[in-house]
Amino acid sequence: YAEFRFYQIRIYAGDFNASGVSILGTPLPSLGHSRYCSIAMTTGAPDTSDVFEEELNPDNPRQYRRDGEWRDLIVRKTKIGVKHGDKVDWKDSEIEYSHHGPIVAHKNGKAYAMAIPYFGEVGLTDQTYDTMRARNLTEMKTALAKLQLMAQNVMVATVQGDIYYVRNGRVPIRAPGTDPTRPITGRYSTNDWQGIHPFADLVQLENPPQAYMHNCNVTPFAMMKDSPLTPEKYARFPYLYNATRLAPRHQRGDMMTELLDNAHDVTVESATDIAFSPEVYHARLWQDRLKSAWTKASDADKQAEAAEVYDLIQKWNRRSDADSEGALA
Repeated sequence: YAEFRFYQIRIYAGDFNASGVSILGTPLPSLGHSRYCSIAMTTGAPDTSDVFEEELNPDNPRQYRRDGEWRDLIVRKTKIGVKHGDKVDWKDSEIEYSHHGPIVAHKNGKAYAMAIPYFGEVGLTDQTYDTMRARNLTEMKTALAKLQLMAQNVMVATVQGDIYYVRNGRVPIRAPGTDPTRPITGRYSTNDWQGIHPFADLVQLENPPQAYMHNCNVTPFAMMKDSPLTPEKYARFPYLYNATRLAPRHQRGDMMTELLDNAHDVTVESATDIAFSPEVYHARLWQDRLKSAWTKASDADKQAEAAEVYDLIQKWNRRSDADSEGALA
């Protein structure tokens, strides 16, 4: 993903030793490990941001209604560089703000303000430093509780043998009755955020009885067999879980659950084999369907080339090994 995603980094500085990948612009690894803890992340998390719908004054479109009164939008002037060949033309621009955040759209006399709880926060590097200095799970939780990290599924393992998951994010406490899946009416102060959820409110799990967990961009419900992290437990604040039992599942996550649930007496070597397994999940189902279709096909449809491909697929070991002709077929 080039410079827009991650770059690899190792740091050895006194008792601070860390290795992993860093987000562009930060000097420390956000994902990786120290000599005491490892931390991994995948996309998928609580709902951390909202859009507020502001009613504009028809006589002055730079005012919006707030508790029955018109309030002025804040207008900030800036310059935006537009590249033309080898030159950059700087264009004057104005950005409007309500007290909820920057205005990102106008439509039918309404302005839409983007509310982000990370706006103005500057502690990500400090938190990253603390996570990589953590010597146990307690210290790791203390670091994560600063709530500076972007919304992610975060998984932690320690040299003491602990494993831990948190559906991390800096999550606003929404006003009762508001629906964060749609623009929230900004006319009334009673609809404003009421603070930030403390770290203890977030969906999290420590040392589950299954003795394993994974996250392949899946919901907490799909992280392990018989996961105790069900959306019903978070019905009071559903945006913390931010998914339902009906959320689409995918074969990568389900295969990993199956592999881990069947694994016993795991060694480093067997764990590596699981992580890099070339098995194609439930490929037998496709082989059986093809076999059923083949038996019903006419002789004209079973020409030599088609028969050769069919034979390759039926003899395939259902693994995407580098030299697998069946996987290519």
